[in-house]
Amino acid sequence: MIGPLFHQEMLLGGRRSREHVFRWVYGGWLLLQIAWFFAGEWVASLMRNDTDFTIAVCQHFTSVFVVQHFLLLLLATPAFVAGGVSDEKTRGTLQYLLTTDLASVHIIVGKLLGRIVQVLLLALVGLPLLCFLGAFGGAEPRLILGVVLLSVEMVVGLASATLLAAVWSRHTRDAVLGLYGFAVGAALLGALLLGGLRFLISATAADALAAFLVAPLNYFNPVYVLEPAFVPGAEGTHDLFRRLFVGLFVWGGLSLGCLALAAWRLRPAYIRQLEGEGRKKGTWFLRADRPAVSQEPVRWKERHVEGLAPLPSLKRVPRWLGVAAIALATAASSGLILWSHLTPGVAPADALGLLARLDFAAFGAAFLPSEDAFLMQAVAALLLLTLLVGIRCSGSVSGERERLTWEALLLTPLTAQQLVRGKLWGIMGVSYLFVAAYAVPALAVYLLVFTLPAAAKSPIVGVLSLIMPALWLMVTLLAMYYIGATGMWSSVRSKGSWRSLLSTLGFGYVGAFLVYLPTTPILLVVALIIQVILSLIDRSYGTQLAPTTATGVVTYALGFISATCLGLMLMFWLAARLFLNGAQRWVAERERTRHWVDEPSYRSTRRRISRSRPIPEAPRER
Repeated sequence: MIGPLFHQEMLLGGRRSREHVFRWVYGGWLLLQIAWFFAGEWVASLMRNDTDFTIAVCQHFTSVFVVQHFLLLLLATPAFVAGGVSDEKTRGTLQYLLTTDLASVHIIVGKLLGRIVQVLLLALVGLPLLCFLGAFGGAEPRLILGVVLLSVEMVVGLASATLLAAVWSRHTRDAVLGLYGFAVGAALLGALLLGGLRFLISATAADALAAFLVAPLNYFNPVYVLEPAFVPGAEGTHDLFRRLFVGLFVWGGLSLGCLALAAWRLRPAYIRQLEGEGRKKGTWFLRADRPAVSQEPVRWKERHVEGLAPLPSLKRVPRWLGVAAIALATAASSGLILWSHLTPGVAPADALGLLARLDFAAFGAAFLPSEDAFLMQAVAALLLLTLLVGIRCSGSVSGERERLTWEALLLTPLTAQQLVRGKLWGIMGVSYLFVAAYAVPALAVYLLVFTLPAAAKSPIVGVLSLIMPALWLMVTLLAMYYIGATGMWSSVRSKGSWRSLLSTLGFGYVGAFLVYLPTTPILLVVALIIQVILSLIDRSYGTQLAPTTATGVVTYALGFISATCLGLMLMFWLAARLFLNGAQRWVAERERTRHWVDEPSYRSTRRRISRSRPIPEAPRER
């Protein structure tokens, strides 16, 4: 009974054009990489007067391809497989499948096989290049065989786990994000537990215990499994097939467990989801009451009802608990950075004693330079906050379509601007709490470590040292605004939340990077001007704002970082306005019925509706 669903998945997969487009895009990306490696090795060969660089190009491509091949499978498998069950729920057709003679295991296995074939077709694009170029690069046939076998094992395991996540989720986006979130959370929890063991027991015993616990997890790492393929000789071949055999049991056990659980819970989970439609969710303890509905109902709903949680299960967590968790995580990471940058010979108790005596100059000198570590912390916070806002905004309108409530919103007197901007600013309004939860402890640590010790030496330096964190905080807020506007633009143009999320990530992050590259020469000029200004201030007031090396040469880093912040702020603001106007125009011209007299028009001048003539009234019945 697996055949009908497998045939249907293959038929629908062949009719979808996006799989065909993905294969062409992936093939073009591989050819572009080969051209890039060829150009780099050609220039290097000209410098060393060597014309034989074909082997180096092939070796470089082989090593890079193996890593990105499995990275592609890690990203593409959940995206292709999750819709097998969640799309049936969204269309309301899963209940008809459950009323047929098909058992739950037949539905799960049929969907699994049909979606696996589509993923493997995408993965097959790069294998001919690996076979052809790998032979010139010295890759043996066992490497190609190992890549093929491990790809099948990995795809089956990931697809099984994705189907289990789709059984417990209503939408494709929730299933994919839930699977990735569970994997990342499990990895972080394991790292914290292993780190805590080092404080409870000796370091040697902790390392031995960690090696014993992590050893089975290594077989989930494709690089570890294929590592013997690069070792010449029969010993490498024996070790490779041994790891592939053990990996078969590891991935196979995961697949069988997930498939059995998915087949067992498919019918009960879906019935519970149908019974829970429209049911009011229970609230947790000490959750604040919602304020009264304001004059902007869309903005109020997004801020006080939907919140910032990207998954439905996270909406049950009280908002104050999420804010407190981010504040504690920021304080803990800042303390870990300071602890790892203590000057040799200075204990943490000594540094705390200096802080208690308000000796800020000595307290700042107790730590090694840690600006780069705090910059990485700020970048991680920016990526996390923008990702949360992007996920929420990408599902703001497409989620309404999936719940069949977007048409009702379009029939209200609310204008397109109120609908689009109300959703965006409602999400941004609730995100400010989480920004403050990160900014307050981070700025407090920055004041203690950098600003107050600098102010003890020179008040001017202390005041000017606050410019950099203020600039970065503005960059974070404008980056959230930009990603949110991109998410709104993608959401109004997409039918599903998953497509909208992919479009948001592509246009938001990749698009920003592609726009940033051409503006780099301008930023270099602005950085030079900033560096000159800092040098003039140093000469006038005797400060040390312009960093210098050990030989006294003025570095260019501070000016370039400041120029980058200013350039990113301008770019984010302009791009956000462009995406917002595009989203409003799309809703007004393609989805909105113009039945309100005072509704603004977003059409061009030639097509603008005349306001001089009143709208005729309908004839009254006698």
